[in-house]
Amino acid sequence: MRMRHDRMNVRAREDGEASVVRVRSLFREDRLIWWLLAIAALIRMAALFEKGVFFDPNFDDAVGYMDSARILAATGRLTFYGTELSAWVMPGFVAFLAVFHLVTGNVFAQFLAVKLSIILMSVASIYALYLLGERIGGTRVGLVSAALLTLSLPQI
Repeated sequence: MRMRHDRMNVRAREDGEASVVRVRSLFREDRLIWWLLAIAALIRMAALFEKGVFFDPNFDDAVGYMDSARILAATGRLTFYGTELSAWVMPGFVAFLAVFHLVTGNVFAQFLAVKLSIILMSVASIYALYLLGERIGGTRVGLVSAALLTLSLPQI
């Protein structure tokens, strides 16, 4: 049997016999999730740099949520476009955004903090899906699920 020196290392044991110890690989199955999470974060950061920090003013949904968060932070009143809430509004997300309006008055910092926290939540959801998949079907199921979510355009 030939030994590949790039993958194996020989160490002498106390009794004088040699034992073969495998050098840890960066791409072992139990480490692939960390590579996927790094790739997911890089893809999302690249999208942030490509699209910019500010939301598109023509995208009414994002503007509505940001306006609702500003109103909530200023008045304590949960509204959507200045009207009463509807079934289409996620109050938890508006409250989440309002925190950034309370912390800083700088609009650029608000938008940057919102987008970075959304990226963090997206990467955390990939890890949560991996853990769920691993628990239900094993490591490979978790990895495949996480890989699909990593490359999912709506998640990016």
